[in-house]
Amino acid sequence: MNSRSAVIAVLVAFAMVLPAMPFLASDSDADTDVFDGYYGKQLTANQKAIYDAMIIDPASATIAGDPTDGYYLVVIVNDLQGETDPEKDAKIAWQATKLDASSANYWAYWTWTLTDVKPTITLASVDVDDYYFHISIPTEFKDGFGSAVQHVTDAVNAIEITGSTTAEKIKNINSKLTGSPYVYVENNESHTYANTIYAIAAENAESEKYYMTSFAYSALFKALCAKSEVACSQVYGFYGNDSKIAAWNEVVIDSKVYGVDSAVNSTSGSELWLAAGVYTSGNGDAFSKVHRAFVNNATQGFDYSAFTAESLNNNGYAWPQSTDIWAQITEYLPWVLVGIICVILAIALVMMARKGDI
Repeated sequence: MNSRSAVIAVLVAFAMVLPAMPFLASDSDADTDVFDGYYGKQLTANQKAIYDAMIIDPASATIAGDPTDGYYLVVIVNDLQGETDPEKDAKIAWQATKLDASSANYWAYWTWTLTDVKPTITLASVDVDDYYFHISIPTEFKDGFGSAVQHVTDAVNAIEITGSTTAEKIKNINSKLTGSPYVYVENNESHTYANTIYAIAAENAESEKYYMTSFAYSALFKALCAKSEVACSQVYGFYGNDSKIAAWNEVVIDSKVYGVDSAVNSTSGSELWLAAGVYTSGNGDAFSKVHRAFVNNATQGFDYSAFTAESLNNNGYAWPQSTDIWAQITEYLPWVLVGIICVILAIALVMMARKGDI
């Protein structure tokens, strides 16, 4: 084979294979503990002080109020420094506790608003250096906070997660949440607790099913990740082109950050947004196009714009191939066929070159 023929053959083969090559992934890394108290770390000193004060053992929580004016949780914060707008700081701190909810902070039980994005938070009084905040709670939770928290803990512990690697655990969690007995609903109009992780408590089962909005899916996904020692956070924002408020998760696999939307997965394919990257495409749209984190929607009272989410890896997680022989054959057969075609074309071009046709 002369040099001209060899060059032609190589160029043709390379040109045919190049379109099928995947984009290189982002080199951005993340530690596995990046999500420990992730949103609490984004607070100012005063907001963090309020955040810490809100983590109250439910057995010792002070609940006050009445049926007419409503019930509220009393939170006492000591010695805020240079405070100019304590109520605003308290609202931001409350939002962070909801996002960071875990068994360590009693599932952020004070965040159990059943219909609104956030509760009414007021600075009731100041006594020397003590700031007394009142955080409204639903009537349904005025009694038995401790038992309610235990119900959530029992429900989370009852869900068995399998897998020897982080990726396998995440896949199994998604699989559990996209199957029975969990059912996605857009709102809680017909299912009182659908917006909260309390939706999975045994007493909330309806016809042996648990109805959850994306906020409950996100909270439960995070809880199961924590149980399985998987780095995970919740993210709030808009989903889709209709500016629909929703919640999803971010996870860390092999030091890379990926997105998981188990609520959408439960209705649009169980692995549509499983460990997705910025440019992962589903139903014609990239993950980043239909997931816009922490934006403000004044018309719906949704404002988590004080927070930022971790940057995702460019592309989705490359799941290891199955060891099943038939799965391997079907996986690599297209590449084998492309290789054979390239070889045949290369030989044909070489023959043509020898004959002087090209």
